[in-house]
Amino acid sequence: MKESLEKSIYPGFAAKWKADHGQEVRFTSSFAGSETITNQILQGVKADIARMKS
Repeated sequence: MKESLEKSIYPGFAAKWKADHGQEVRFTSSFAGSETITNQILQGVKADIARMKS
């Protein structure tokens, strides 16, 4: 899934968004365990969206 997101879905979405809205969008993904990601966010790592799997 990581490869599909980073090589196809993210770039495709970013190109479409820029064409439609004139704004650049950037994705930074992390596939670490949820505890690691939660701790990073709690320590101040910037995140616009964080999805935790339950």
